[in-house]
Amino acid sequence: AQARQTIHNQFLDEHPTDWLYMQDSDICAPPDYIVRLLAHHKADPSKKVMAGWYRVKSEPYYPVVYAFKGDKNTTRNVPVSWWQHLEVEDMKGLMKVDGAGAGAWLIHWDVIKKIGHDPFDMHAGGEDLQLCRLITQAGYDMWIDADLKLAHVGVGVA
Repeated sequence: AQARQTIHNQFLDEHPTDWLYMQDSDICAPPDYIVRLLAHHKADPSKKVMAGWYRVKSEPYYPVVYAFKGDKNTTRNVPVSWWQHLEVEDMKGLMKVDGAGAGAWLIHWDVIKKIGHDPFDMHAGGEDLQLCRLITQAGYDMWIDADLKLAHVGVGVA
């Protein structure tokens, strides 16, 4: 979370480009990943938060893509129980989601600017889902391209 926080804050302070892309060291994306995500923005400029998807590292290996079932007004310290993972068979094409793993998001400057400094919070469900709440609370939609399957490398410890 601290590495993500540092990169996010530096991007916000320096604004070197219009897009922030962070990829976790345990995520493998296809070579044309960013190009394919940017094509969605080109087709519809309102799409400013986009990613592919991956699975958790341990059984039952469900997708790290979620629907939010909790209090829609809560932004921080959201309990894990308020999230429900989607089933693979329900994931098709480009789809709006409430949350997903932040292992390879492409996020536009407008979104970063609106959510501000220090958005990564490790409380009650990890920094990924806390970031998703801040993005949706800021008025932006998050999009998962179900055709962009990423590898989540390594094995989780039970």
